[in-house]
Amino acid sequence: MIRSAPKMNVIIFSRFLLLLLFKSFAPLCRDLILKLI
Repeated sequence: MIRSAPKMNVIIFSRFLLLLLFKSFAPLCRDLILKLI
């Protein structure tokens, strides 16, 4: 369990980071699309 714990933490952290990036970039992408239309 001790060896697998860091791997699980990395997976959880990477998912959290991707979610954070998606939440921050979604409004920017929407604004760009609205400007282009």
